Amino acid sequence: MGRIVAIAVLLALTTGLILFLGCAGKEKQQTQENPSTNVPAQMKDYSEQLSECGKLNDINRAKDFCITNIAIDKKDPAICDTNSDYKYECRAQVFAKLDRCLELSPPIYQAGCFIYMSEQQQNIGICDRIKEIDRNSWEDVRDDCYLNYYGIFNMTGSTKQKNNDPAICEGLLSRSGRNICYYNMAEAHGDASFCDKYVAESKGEIGSKDNCYFKIAMKKNKGELCDKISDYVYAQQQCYYRIAKEKSDASLCEKIPTGEEVRERLIQECLKDGGAEVTCSQISGQSLRKQCYYDIAAIQKDESVCEKLTDKYEKEYCQSLATEGSTSS
Repeated sequence: MGRIVAIAVLLALTTGLILFLGCAGKEKQQTQENPSTNVPAQMKDYSEQLSECGKLNDINRAKDFCITNIAIDKKDPAICDTNSDYKYECRAQVFAKLDRCLELSPPIYQAGCFIYMSEQQQNIGICDRIKEIDRNSWEDVRDDCYLNYYGIFNMTGSTKQKNNDPAICEGLLSRSGRNICYYNMAEAHGDASFCDKYVAESKGEIGSKDNCYFKIAMKKNKGELCDKISDYVYAQQQCYYRIAKEKSDASLCEKIPTGEEVRERLIQECLKDGGAEVTCSQISGQSLRKQCYYDIAAIQKDESVCEKLTDKYEKEYCQSLATEGSTSS
């Protein structure tokens, strides 16, 4: 979750910067030609100048550029705070020199500055300077910079050519960075071997790896890839069903597990993992889900499993199974 928030902040930081870099020169020329958009040189202080910026028509972001130009001219990033919508890109311009990226606060803005500059200066080596930032998991952010540079993971919103060279993935440092890279390579090349390289440890990563296999299976109409999907409760069944329908191959339908088979596999997983709360709750059918709780309560002789049942009589029956240690379907 923390990384998602960090990426969201970086996206907010980056949304308009490329437009600024591409249009700043043109905007400067326009303001020189049009006296109504110039900030008078004789203004006495910042507030008066900023007041004049506020009077500008915001077409082509004239007001934003006016405030940014003042901040750059005065070398004062605090001026950027008067424009809440674009204050981060304004600060990035004030600290345009790489060494000054490290003066931004908090550290996530320093990372954003390096990410921008690597793209603008076409220098992937700038991403490596992210390790100078005082923050944990800098490898994740450094990898985000690489992925952005190669167009695999767009953080700046700029149009860029996507590089689908698999060697990129091998140069990344973090598990999350490599996983994003392998996932994208699988899609780009239609090659499930990249899904095999995806290291799934968390529940979210397991779901992403399943989705990787699912997408390639659909793209290539390869039913054998459905076997690699761990979510046999839903995703694996959908995989077999869709490919069987597309290829008119009834033999694939035979691979779809029955409700009873799904229940048995869930029970096995539950016994291995030591808990019924998540395992049984994955069953969508009410009858099978109830039977799953009955079975686990009986096998583990654990009445607490029955607390997940809401019906009074079903709960009492479940508790009796836990006491007697036998099941009935």
